[in-house]
Amino acid sequence: MFRDGSLGRVYRLGNGICRIGRSVVAHRSVPSQNRRDACMHTVKTNERRGLSKVLGLAVAGATLLAGMVALPVTQASAFEAADDFVEGALDTSKTPQLTVTKYLSGSKGSGATGSIMDRPAAGVGTPAKDIVFNVREVVPATGKTVADINPTDASTFTNASSGFYAAGITNGQGVIDSWFTADASGAPTSTPVTFASGQHYYVMTENTNPVVSPGFNAAKYTESAPSFFGLPYRTTDNSTPGAPAKSGYIYHLHVFPKNVSKGGLTKTVTGVKRGPDTVSIAQAGDVVSYKVQHKLYNESTHAFKDQKLDMAEVKGDLQDLHIVDRMGSSLKMRDSSIEVLLETPGGSSVPVLDRDVDYEVVTSTDKPDRLQGNGKFFANEQDGKATYTIFKFFKDANKIRQTVAGMKDASGNVPTELTLEITYSATVTADGDSTGDGGVANKVESDFRDNADDKGPDTPPSDGTITPSGSVAFGKVQKDGSPTQLKALEGAVFRLADPANPTSYLATDGAFHPTTDTGVTFFSATSSPAGLVAFTGLPILDSNKKGIAANWTVVEVTAPNGFITAPNPFSQVTFGPNVAGKTEQQIVDYYGSNPIEPDYDQLSFATYAADSNASIANEIKFNGKSVAKKMMNYTKDDTDAPIGLPLTGGRGIILLLVVGVAIMGGALYLRSRRNAARTA
Repeated sequence: MFRDGSLGRVYRLGNGICRIGRSVVAHRSVPSQNRRDACMHTVKTNERRGLSKVLGLAVAGATLLAGMVALPVTQASAFEAADDFVEGALDTSKTPQLTVTKYLSGSKGSGATGSIMDRPAAGVGTPAKDIVFNVREVVPATGKTVADINPTDASTFTNASSGFYAAGITNGQGVIDSWFTADASGAPTSTPVTFASGQHYYVMTENTNPVVSPGFNAAKYTESAPSFFGLPYRTTDNSTPGAPAKSGYIYHLHVFPKNVSKGGLTKTVTGVKRGPDTVSIAQAGDVVSYKVQHKLYNESTHAFKDQKLDMAEVKGDLQDLHIVDRMGSSLKMRDSSIEVLLETPGGSSVPVLDRDVDYEVVTSTDKPDRLQGNGKFFANEQDGKATYTIFKFFKDANKIRQTVAGMKDASGNVPTELTLEITYSATVTADGDSTGDGGVANKVESDFRDNADDKGPDTPPSDGTITPSGSVAFGKVQKDGSPTQLKALEGAVFRLADPANPTSYLATDGAFHPTTDTGVTFFSATSSPAGLVAFTGLPILDSNKKGIAANWTVVEVTAPNGFITAPNPFSQVTFGPNVAGKTEQQIVDYYGSNPIEPDYDQLSFATYAADSNASIANEIKFNGKSVAKKMMNYTKDDTDAPIGLPLTGGRGIILLLVVGVAIMGGALYLRSRRNAARTA
């Protein structure tokens, strides 16, 4: 096999001979270039149907770079070009625009309306994908004025005669910047709409119908509060000290609706670093920063079985609260980065807690026990190569109570609600996703005293994150009695290789290397107990942060004991038009926090593919979905294994040895007879 680098084509020589014209000659008897010309095969390229243009204006990019979140304020005081603020009277020739950024939060607050400058630093919330918002034009109700309109009180307004009713759905960064006519259920249709010029007023609501708005999770988050605003948005810029205020209109309004967690536990990604750069798509070597928040209470009275941990229930034996972080093989905790603090709702008092004095941290590769015999953490999750970091609170009951008593607000009041905040970071590894959570993903659960007998809640609170990353996932199976009955196979090790040189493997620097190279880390994936093989953190961006098509083959480097290692590479891993040539933001806009996976139609396991009609006891899943492809493994005793040639120690070698010995013995016997006849 050889490659034409200029054209990116692979040429193969067939079975030791090369046909030139009508003649058949051995390869070695023909010059190399002639053999190439005579034996090349054109490799077909497969094209998928193009996807419609990814939504995203410049403001979405600015919002992404700033962290996608906003603080609760009521009026903008400074503006950027994206706001399109114009001082002076209303310009009726301009068409106003509306951009909505939706994020989830663990703390209370109201949505911000006004300038894109209202956004704070990253980490306040998590962008939410696939959530629909509806915008309806309204006018004051009879006897009311615009100043009387309250979006939560339907008696203060009525629908405008224009009948304007629009819908938009958030993309992967939680952004809506394109709007469409809404149908009766509030779902967006295919008909785009624009906002009318001149002064108009609107009420915006979040659509909580799971059929229309599949990203909304009513079990975990509250509905964001309705918003009322005018378009264009009249405001004043008083950001320059000593200068007169500038009155005018914002013609591109940014609204930041906000949801608050219903539970006591939330987990968010606060950033992804690649050296000094902040990125949105994680790959091996990057550092992901996390924040876990757990609510505590300091109420005058407390009750058991209320899903709350109150200061009155704290005993100080490291059994008050356990928070367990679960990281699969795709992440490695950076222990030195761990920091814990207590925070009041207003953030006026933030004491840092001391490790080994206020709390302890231990790690385990086994699922930890819950506090008081309530079972295991992550009891319903599949087993895999995971590491559990257990945070145990509190070590000294009196000390923590004194700390809380000193956390007074500006009025001198001790807070009744607090937030325990844990921050830490983890390095993305090249070892794949052993747990099937969805690539660079991790989860957190908690358990705390919530019962008179010190037991915790029946169902431990949980939350989790998935950082977008390049991933490849498939199933590894074996026969369970027959080729149509399958079961998972654990322990098969795979790498991604260069199609032109299958012994040169993909490393974290994005290049292929032979195993003799030192100082490199190869991407690897081992089939889990559930039969899942998942690569993640793959380098799918080039040096300009543009998506690559990729052309990698899958190679099994080690089979489980008793099984035959597949001798040939399997083609091909390549990414479709939603990745190739796209910017990092466009890719994330499309995939959201889901793994960025290749075109599985292009990946074939050929004769090693599992029968599509075969049944398997437990379906193999990645990120909650069944894998697209499954690969069979065969034992050395399987007579139907697709082996081209027997290997030493493999099936068929004994027969060849017996036949070989018999032939050699026969030859020696005939030779001895001839020699005896000559000497007779």
